[in-house]
Amino acid sequence: MAQPKIDAFRIYRQADRLLLGNNFKQAAVLYSRTIKSGPSLASELSSKYYRLGSCLYCQQKYEKAMTRYKKAAKLDFSLHQAYNGIGLCYLNLGEFEEAMRFFKICVILSPDYDLPHINRALALLLRDNEKEALDVFEKIKTRYSDTSKRDKVLEISQDEIGFANEVIVNSDNQDAINLARERIKGIQYILDLIRKV
Repeated sequence: MAQPKIDAFRIYRQADRLLLGNNFKQAAVLYSRTIKSGPSLASELSSKYYRLGSCLYCQQKYEKAMTRYKKAAKLDFSLHQAYNGIGLCYLNLGEFEEAMRFFKICVILSPDYDLPHINRALALLLRDNEKEALDVFEKIKTRYSDTSKRDKVLEISQDEIGFANEVIVNSDNQDAINLARERIKGIQYILDLIRKV
């Protein structure tokens, strides 16, 4: 009787390895399979939805990713990363006010988590509010004297630039292309600020 639970655990771990290896499509399939495999604790199910959302996000399926992130947050309100994910989806869809609302929730839940602060600054830059973006960055810049934190943020930001470049290359939608170009400029601006700390 315990065999299905063991198999679900193995599939989940295999999905984790695929996600870490940037094999997002296959990881998404396996996370979906573990969600459908049967009952889980709310926190386990939340984690599965969050990781599935991350796979979809990395495939630039922002609306689908947002749905999974929202399910994760509903199952476990304290999963602050899900709110950052929702905000990123809104940011990539050009809905900056909604993005900032979810980044703010994430910051409230986990003030020491850096990414929603940076993402909020990016959303402000995309709304042509450089002064407020710099104010946000000024409050957190001392965190980047730690090189491991700085390197992690730089790595994630480079991934975001890669996603934006894929939109530019693969999209026929001029609005999406323009937003991707603006995102790249904003991310590079923030990266320059981080490198100067």
